[in-house]
Amino acid sequence: MTRAIVQSIFSEIGTNIGIPDLALDDSDHLGIVTDDGVGVNFEYFEDDDVLVIYSTIGEVPEEHRLRFYEELLHANFLWQATAGATLSLAPRGNLVMLNASVTVHDLDRAKLLKVTDHFAKLSWAWSDRLQAIVDGTVEDDETEGPQESAAPDPSQMA
Repeated sequence: MTRAIVQSIFSEIGTNIGIPDLALDDSDHLGIVTDDGVGVNFEYFEDDDVLVIYSTIGEVPEEHRLRFYEELLHANFLWQATAGATLSLAPRGNLVMLNASVTVHDLDRAKLLKVTDHFAKLSWAWSDRLQAIVDGTVEDDETEGPQESAAPDPSQMA
């Protein structure tokens, strides 16, 4: 799929939501904020024909660093609690990121909207989960985060 086709999908979505100039920038990046207030970023990699979707989930507080890291590692095990996405730390800073990649060879507007909606819901669920750790409302022996039912595997939707 060429960049032009990806651009046309974003343009079609933009036209439908009242943002006619919705498009990847010169670096093949696009950032949006969903109706729920979740920031979702898209980066298109033409050589791999992949659209990477990522969102900042929260910041790792010093006093909960070990618990956060444990939570992220458990969640990523066979993607059981991430619906096929991956939780990670940004290379700079202490930001927890949720990442997914979608092959775009047969991507269309409806599929991209569905993937984005599910990804935003998963981002929101993980943000809440990590905030619960900070608030002390998650039991120490409770190791399951948001489950697959929170959102289907994004890679299986495209």
